[in-house]
Amino acid sequence: MKGQYKTKISKYLINSLFLVGSLLYLSPALQAQYSKGQMIDKIIAKVDDYIVLKSDLDRSYLEYVSSGQEGGEEVKCGIFESLVVTKLLVAKAEIDSVLVLDEEVQMNLSQRMQIILSQIGSEEKLEEYYGKTVEEFEDELFDDIKEQLIADKMQRTITEGVTVTPSEVKRFFNRIPVDSLPFFSTEVSIGQIVVIPEVGDNQKEQAKSKLLDIRESIINGPDLTSTYGDWTLSLNPGNILELNDNLDNNYTGSWEYAVNDRLLTLTLNEISFTANEFQFVWKLTKYGGDSLRFDNNDFNNTSKFTAVKIDNESKESPVINIEFLLGSWKITSFNGDGQDFAELAREYSEDPGSARFGGDLGYAARGTMVPEFEAAAMTMKPGQISEPIETDFGFHLIQLLDRRGNEFNSRHILIRPDFTALDFDKAEDFLDSLKNAILYDSLIFEKAAKEFSDDDATSGNGGFLVDAAGSSRVSVEDLDPVVFFTIDTMEVGQISNPMRYRMQDGKEAVRILYYKDRLRPHKANLKEDYQKIQMATMNEKRKEVMEEWFDRAKNEVFIQIDDDYKYCNVME
Repeated sequence: MKGQYKTKISKYLINSLFLVGSLLYLSPALQAQYSKGQMIDKIIAKVDDYIVLKSDLDRSYLEYVSSGQEGGEEVKCGIFESLVVTKLLVAKAEIDSVLVLDEEVQMNLSQRMQIILSQIGSEEKLEEYYGKTVEEFEDELFDDIKEQLIADKMQRTITEGVTVTPSEVKRFFNRIPVDSLPFFSTEVSIGQIVVIPEVGDNQKEQAKSKLLDIRESIINGPDLTSTYGDWTLSLNPGNILELNDNLDNNYTGSWEYAVNDRLLTLTLNEISFTANEFQFVWKLTKYGGDSLRFDNNDFNNTSKFTAVKIDNESKESPVINIEFLLGSWKITSFNGDGQDFAELAREYSEDPGSARFGGDLGYAARGTMVPEFEAAAMTMKPGQISEPIETDFGFHLIQLLDRRGNEFNSRHILIRPDFTALDFDKAEDFLDSLKNAILYDSLIFEKAAKEFSDDDATSGNGGFLVDAAGSSRVSVEDLDPVVFFTIDTMEVGQISNPMRYRMQDGKEAVRILYYKDRLRPHKANLKEDYQKIQMATMNEKRKEVMEEWFDRAKNEVFIQIDDDYKYCNVME
């Protein structure tokens, strides 16, 4: 496309979040309106293995015009082009090995779901409006969001080297007719330094301990010690085998050792535990690691359980011997079965994306998982369960299900350590010290933000919030309500006290706000709005780079446009 039409449409391509085409859900009212017609869906574009459906275009167009924007065939063609270009970006990303981690997709999905639920009101209302469960709704969004993130990353890769000079900015501004210069409302410069509380060692140990208990349940079964008498098994000096229950009763018996079949016969007479589980004669078999399997061999009773060492002095042995038996044991499994990994993942895992699938993450290629997770999974044998593995997301219990070439299929149980009040107090004290250092001129705010802020979105910009155009002066109309009402009680130049808040990714954090500047409503000019004009110039240049890339890339992949939409001239 050339000329005015191409220039107008390019606004759909340059926005780094692909605003049009990324609207992955409709409001309930629009959903109802969209559902009234009984349209037969069809493929209207194909880019390699990626397709655009008519319903995709209709849904995006409906959402666009319902937001108050002007519609029409030209706009619909622009949206159609954005959808095709998104598919082209994804197809080329696959060829060029531009990847997005599933963890990033899940985090983005969780953020979107929080927004959707806050607008609709509750999970129950969402399910009522859309006629599907939250899980089904998330499943539908996952692949769309992944495509969107890949396309966004590919676009950044294409345009990452674009820069503009002051003379280019000036020429761009001078080309704008005076009567077309935009009018800006009241704008403010707001900086923030964010600290995510550091989880204490105690919380980390609690998370690891919880995972170790879960691992033990999977391997040897749940801890049923209290259920069956809260007992311990000990082999004391003198080869005396002793059972102790929670009622301070002691029971001793004799044992015999047979090397050939690695069995011990344990005879305990006149013992009565719950359900008579420990009466009569039992055989002990070394079961693996520091565990024993007890099989009741009397009266054709097939009940069995596993006992696991609870001390740190046990010794591995190919057969059962005195050193192996020496120490204390606890019962962990009845009838010899460990608990199901998938069942425990659904119950305990704090990864909402995989928990409902029993922790199953599906097949992943090398480089798609965080390094610590991948390193552990790729060194395991199928069926093996890891020790707790720490990543930025928390602690994982990983089971490798399968490996084929450079791909592996695994499942996990994620436990995130919890913050304590003390962790927040430490973060607040640290921000207080930064605030005082800035106020007494021993530290510059921008430098402190770059060095200490945990918010990646603002730290690189000296801590300052930016608008959609990348300017560090933000319209008061676009401010988060909490930020707006906070600065409404402050004077320009002040720094707020530390306050807790929730980041966009759902993490709890503490921040201080710096109210640096306030600018009155005015018509755009180079002196006061250089940063905005510079960003507009940059976007214009990025648009040209993207158009050049599109002209090359469209010849490197298979693209097919339905005859009913060729009038949009997407391929020209």
